[in-house]
Amino acid sequence: MSSVLQKQHKNFCTTKDIMTNLEDLLRGEVVLAQQFAITNLMNSQQKIDNLVK
Repeated sequence: MSSVLQKQHKNFCTTKDIMTNLEDLLRGEVVLAQQFAITNLMNSQQKIDNLVK
C-alpha cells in the first residue's frame, strides 16, 4: 500500500473498513471504464466486406 493510502486509512479500526473504503474509491473508476467501453462499442462501425463473427 502506498504511503498516501496508509495515511488515509491510519484511523480505520478493521480491515473490513479499509476494504469498504477502497471499494468506494475504485467504484467510480469502474463505472467510467464501463461507460468508455460501451461508448466505443456503440460508435464502432463494421467495415465493408467483413463478416460478423
